[in-house]
Amino acid sequence: PINLFRDVYFSPLTVNELSLIIEKILSNQISGLYNCASRDPISKYNFGLKMCEIFNLSSLNITSVSVDTMNFQATRPKNMALDVSKISSDLVYNLPSVVDSIQLMKSQYTKQK
Repeated sequence: PINLFRDVYFSPLTVNELSLIIEKILSNQISGLYNCASRDPISKYNFGLKMCEIFNLSSLNITSVSVDTMNFQATRPKNMALDVSKISSDLVYNLPSVVDSIQLMKSQYTKQK
């Protein structure tokens, strides 16, 4: 079984999508500090469930846990989601959703088989 946090949020992005964003940054010659991520946050637990759904895998071995129940030596943040409104506006580009990213990964995986 795999334990995934229901209360830790992040904004995953595939390397391919990051590469496209970097190309857009270079071609539009923008500079500054930007967040690059998916446009919507998701919990680690829901991400695992969504991966299973899209890849047609069983989610029976995924367990929802709270990060608060773990005995980590260092405190872990619960919200690691990034605000992508600035880069989206400056590039006039709608960054992908988490589901878009997972579907892209599945498409790439299927092509490699």
